[in-house]
Amino acid sequence: MTTPRDARTLGRAAYRAARMRALALRHGFTAAPTARAAGRVVVRADGELRIGPRVLLDGAVAPVVISVERGASIDIGEHCFLNYGADLHAAAGISLGRRVLLGPHVSIADHHGHQLTPDRPDTPRPVVLEDNVWVGRFSIILPGVRIGV
Repeated sequence: MTTPRDARTLGRAAYRAARMRALALRHGFTAAPTARAAGRVVVRADGELRIGPRVLLDGAVAPVVISVERGASIDIGEHCFLNYGADLHAAAGISLGRRVLLGPHVSIADHHGHQLTPDRPDTPRPVVLEDNVWVGRFSIILPGVRIGV
């Protein structure tokens, strides 16, 4: 694992790539060699997490949190950017297409985390953001949403 001192000798991009590799090894998920992590990134991957090439998780101001429950998956396509404070939580599945940009403090969840009414259980439904989607600051994307063409 690299340390902050290594950032000066490796260069910023190489350091961020090394941080992503360390996260992937520690938490057992798949990340492309060109994926990068900056700042604080919190991962809990009990399910499948796949991070594509040239993805940047930028937790410089507030941590980026990615949580994948057992049996669920999160797929992050190539050239995606997750800004600080982004929070992804999957109980079924979340899919981000190519070139998806998430603004600061965006939350995406494929379930509500509780029952909505006593007779209606919380059923996870996949969330899909297709290619070239931009999600603005403090947006909340709920179960079953599909954004894009």
